[in-house]
Amino acid sequence: MMNSGRLYIVPTPIGNLSDITIRAINILKNCDLVIAEDTRITRNLLKHYQIKTNIISYHKFNEVKKADFVLKLLMDGKNISLVSNAGTPLISDPGFVIIDKAIRHGIKIDVLPGPSSVLPAILLSGFNPERFFFYGFLNKKNSIRKDEISWIGKMPYPVIIFESPLRIIRLLDEFLEIIGDREIAVVKELTKIYENIFRGKISEIKPQLNENNLKGEFIVILGPYKELPETTDYDSVIKRVNYYLKTGKTKKEIVSLISNEFGLKRNEAYKIIHDKMEV
Repeated sequence: MMNSGRLYIVPTPIGNLSDITIRAINILKNCDLVIAEDTRITRNLLKHYQIKTNIISYHKFNEVKKADFVLKLLMDGKNISLVSNAGTPLISDPGFVIIDKAIRHGIKIDVLPGPSSVLPAILLSGFNPERFFFYGFLNKKNSIRKDEISWIGKMPYPVIIFESPLRIIRLLDEFLEIIGDREIAVVKELTKIYENIFRGKISEIKPQLNENNLKGEFIVILGPYKELPETTDYDSVIKRVNYYLKTGKTKKEIVSLISNEFGLKRNEAYKIIHDKMEV
């Protein structure tokens, strides 16, 4: 469309306001309108950089209704910037509806590179970042959530999950119940003053999270699933159990160790150890 405007997807800082590109600042200053997930948060950013562009709300509760309005502005030649509260829009944030409409109507879209919590989280996790799987937020409904955890628990790569401070302990308990005591990393408040990272087994990390630090944004990276080769039986598992028994480890400790080493569910690990100790 010859006279249509342009839609800019503009990443914004995830914590530290200095983490914004010069290009992003210039586009926010010179576009006709900014559509934002939360206008209060975005106004603070615009004020910090002395940007006076008009701003309207565009969030998950109104994006379907607002998309046609924004599309009309674009078709009338307006240049519009889409931002989320933090990071890159559309990554577990609203924006897909207007992107979809813009593409179908031939609107030019520019996506700026910039801040996102996904890459810093995987790099900080300590897991090999060559391949990883981004999942985002789990479903809040128990039955669906459990199926999701069971599914991602079989991923042979690290899995990145977003979680709120209200549900982080619940998530760790669900992991223990469904996929066992796996290696994970929990990243808290990336780029902010209270940034912190916890690495280790779920059972080791859970006690470190308490009312004093259960605040802010959390990212959980679940370590890769280590599948037991199909060509082997449980002989290698039994050998490891024997080794750990000789070292004086408790039944609970051995369950955690072999669950992680062989990708076993905790109930499977308990059964193997129980059968071995009964002999």
